[in-house]
Amino acid sequence: MIDRLTALAWTWVGIGIAIAGTLIAGRVYLLSRKVKGNLSALVWTGVGIAGAGAVIAAAAFLYAAKSDTPIEVVDGSIEFYYADAFERVQGTQNQIKASKFLKRVEAIEVWDKTGTSVYAKIDVKKRDWKITSANGSVTTTNAQGTFSDEVAISSPPNTSITETIAGDLHRLSYNDGSRFTPAALVFTDGQALPICNGGTGATCPLTCQTGYCSIRFKYKF
Repeated sequence: MIDRLTALAWTWVGIGIAIAGTLIAGRVYLLSRKVKGNLSALVWTGVGIAGAGAVIAAAAFLYAAKSDTPIEVVDGSIEFYYADAFERVQGTQNQIKASKFLKRVEAIEVWDKTGTSVYAKIDVKKRDWKITSANGSVTTTNAQGTFSDEVAISSPPNTSITETIAGDLHRLSYNDGSRFTPAALVFTDGQALPICNGGTGATCPLTCQTGYCSIRFKYKF
């Protein structure tokens, strides 16, 4: 299965092919008028190339927009997973972020660490929120943009969120001996609290029966 970045790359390849085919068709058409010859076959070749490129671009674009790989924060100590890869905030070692083109986080789910049981599914569509870990050392927030939103994760200043494998931003961890859960999901937009287990005021607790949980940020509710 191709990842989102590969799909977006193929989108641009398809767009390039479509543009090239259009230019070829237009150029041949103008040449045929100039020489008064029948070059319709070449014109239709260019049109075909343009059409093929458009199909490739559309298919790749739809795949990139449709794919749903969640962001995960897992206890033990605190680990972060994202199949489309995190980005580091420039100039920092304690801040990372993740986003998905044309997608917004719609739900936050609480699973046990093994991924066998789900304990909560909270609707966060079009909401502003912040999650604070059990001891307050790790925070997760969302920022809504024009085409997508961004999930930002940070640990205290002068600490580091480290790569499990050097240079690989798909899996990282923060090791201070603490766990992420029980965490507090706080809605900061002043709207009514969505349905959640044990929610009060603007806060939903994020916890599971095993005590070691996986928090998943889902792009589909």
